[in-house]
Amino acid sequence: MALREEITRSLHGALLLARFDPRGVGHFDVSLDGFWRSFLGALLVAPLTIGNMLAEAGDADISWLSEALRYMVGWALFPIVMIPMARVMGLSGQYVAFVIAYNWMQVVQAVLFFILGVLHRTGIPMLAMGGPLDYAMLVYAIVYFAFVARMTLGVGALTGTGLAILDMLVTYLVLVALPQFL
Repeated sequence: MALREEITRSLHGALLLARFDPRGVGHFDVSLDGFWRSFLGALLVAPLTIGNMLAEAGDADISWLSEALRYMVGWALFPIVMIPMARVMGLSGQYVAFVIAYNWMQVVQAVLFFILGVLHRTGIPMLAMGGPLDYAMLVYAIVYFAFVARMTLGVGALTGTGLAILDMLVTYLVLVALPQFL
């Protein structure tokens, strides 16, 4: 399968999963090559993330190198954290399929968070950061993640939700704690 076709199929699968359609799982190449290619999702949404980063920084001086490092660590850290988690949970056989779906899910979420960032900057109080839209997005992200975990790892809703919260904690560490060391 050509790379462009794989990306298109994978994004379609992630969008189906975003609508809680389990057929989305069938759109991913769950081979080892598909695993590594799923990290291309980071390249696809890098411009959106960088756009949000620049908009949020405003006039502040930012270090491109530290932001690029934080972005790369952010994409790689949770899949790395999941290696021992999958072993402990007896889910090593499903790890590759999970990370592939997770990576493509991250593309969908990055687009949604980009849109959310644009809405924050409109100046409309209801759309301001920390408003109801942020909480709705947080709940949606947890439910979406838990659904992907259920479909790929075969775990229950509670375990999927726990993994979603773990992912958010890892993300928080990358966004808040890592810059303290850079």
